[in-house]
Amino acid sequence: MMNVWLKRITDMTTRREMLTAAGLLGVGAFLSSSARASAPTSGVPVPIPRPDVPIQALPVRVYLFRGLFELFSYGLDDLARKFRNEGRWAEVYGLGDVEKARAEILARQKTAPGTEQFVLIGHSWGGDISLEIADALFKQGGQVELIAAFDAVTQRKVGPGVRRFVNYYQSSGGWSKPIETVAGFAGTSENKDLALGLGRNHLNIERSPDLHTDIMARVASFAPPVAGNARTAGR
Repeated sequence: MMNVWLKRITDMTTRREMLTAAGLLGVGAFLSSSARASAPTSGVPVPIPRPDVPIQALPVRVYLFRGLFELFSYGLDDLARKFRNEGRWAEVYGLGDVEKARAEILARQKTAPGTEQFVLIGHSWGGDISLEIADALFKQGGQVELIAAFDAVTQRKVGPGVRRFVNYYQSSGGWSKPIETVAGFAGTSENKDLALGLGRNHLNIERSPDLHTDIMARVASFAPPVAGNARTAGR
């Protein structure tokens, strides 16, 4: 009888050990599967944060137009050099080259629309030419980013083909006046009345260093200069 009880006790102990072992194995398997589920999947690349890359401004082409007789307006040559020193394309045009410049601007916009920004700067009659080219460009689906006029002599208005316009004029000089915008014009327009002081008049207003600085700052506001990469005209 004693042997029977000992066998039962032994069997019960064995069963308890087996159940305990099975329970431990189950917990271990559960923990192992949870760890695998939370671990990164092998072979899947982890994204690496990238620094923000600034959007590059479109290239700027600066066209400068002399006054009617081409005997003056040589301050535009100085302004063009300043633009080239910033790494921009810039060229000065006289009366005989206006059609060439106009055709080039229209052709460049038609061939690759939206890839360049045009800046037109005109002294006296050159202001009229700048506005006329902007109107022609708009009919073709393009726009001039900035027109800057020095004492413009014109009956034209600023049309929808201009995003930004500034007219440096001398109301007491007898040559120019404020230039109005057409109905529906959506850009920005300024008429800056300048005194005849500082030795400034209609024949030399385009040489004013302060006005050069102002124009270049306006261009830099939508297209920062390319320092150390000077370009020559004609490219």
